Amino acid sequence: MPKLFGIRIDKLINDNVGPLLSGTLYQDVAGVRNAADPTAGPQGGNTTTHTFKGIIQFYRDNEVDNELILHEDRKILIKTLSISPAVVPKKGMRISMEDDDGTYHVVRVNRDPASATYLCQARL
Repeated sequence: MPKLFGIRIDKLINDNVGPLLSGTLYQDVAGVRNAADPTAGPQGGNTTTHTFKGIIQFYRDNEVDNELILHEDRKILIKTLSISPAVVPKKGMRISMEDDDGTYHVVRVNRDPASATYLCQARL
């Protein structure tokens, strides 16, 4: 992990930023097709879950362009070291947060230079 003046920024943020909301990151693993029965569709897919601590917020009105960012999109900030079991958020994953009724699909993920947080653009 990157250090600034010999300090692990990701650990500093993980230990000192909070309290935050609990969230769940869902990663779908696709099944495989049976070569003997290709019309049956994929078989054996599953979903893995990863818990984390983070923040959910609306995009400001001046950020919404109705092309790249829609009105129902949310910013979800995830503390990197809080993800358990560890995984890197990726486009196509799903996120749910404890104080929100929706399940969001990850559209875009940005990581800060210190690898301390991920900022996900998430869409209903």
